[in-house]
Amino acid sequence: MLRWLGVRGGIDRYRRPSACVVAAVVAVATGILLKTAGLSAEIRIPFPSSQDPGGPVYTTLERGVALHDGPVAAVLFYRDPACVPEDFNLLDGQDLVGFPENPRAFACASTVDGFAIWNRGPLVDLAPRQVFTRGTGAVPIWFVQWAELEAAMSDGALFIAELRGLRSLQVGYAIQFDEHRILSEIVDPSELVMTLAWDGVSNGALSSADTLRKFELSYNLSRGKVRDVRIRFH
Repeated sequence: MLRWLGVRGGIDRYRRPSACVVAAVVAVATGILLKTAGLSAEIRIPFPSSQDPGGPVYTTLERGVALHDGPVAAVLFYRDPACVPEDFNLLDGQDLVGFPENPRAFACASTVDGFAIWNRGPLVDLAPRQVFTRGTGAVPIWFVQWAELEAAMSDGALFIAELRGLRSLQVGYAIQFDEHRILSEIVDPSELVMTLAWDGVSNGALSSADTLRKFELSYNLSRGKVRDVRIRFH
């Protein structure tokens, strides 16, 4: 379980931090994991790779799931936000346009990497059992006032232009980011994959005209419900 962080502070205006404050995270090595019970193999596959390009998702935001601590909401981007299609409803979570021949989501550069643990592999299983994600450098995290974001989502749709246009928007970059997801078993292929557990922590930098500030973000979800989100600005 990850260590949770306290909540304190507010939001100031800032721009992207300089390259000197960004530290790249080394990608996790690939390999094969073996179950103790029954000695059946679990396959560990890195992403993005030829075997697994990663999920067709852009952000942590989706219908029914938003990371906020009350006054402030955070939207973390798994892919370059400049590449998010203008016609994609962020609340849909997965962008399935172009599947299976040419998924457009995979054309967007990933801001994270990691590995997934599969029973048999992505060409056989509908979803991995676990996903371990790390930032590859400056992972974009957009902060907005929760009341403003909630109002923007009230019609069941939120597009990247709407999010970009929110008055309270401030763009941060996570220097360090780690996330762990545990997914449920799928009995009926027509059912959606439900998240049993999902937690993460990130530390990043905010820069204004005069000072460089830092932020800390941690979150935990269980069975599709946000259980704990903590945001701290320094």
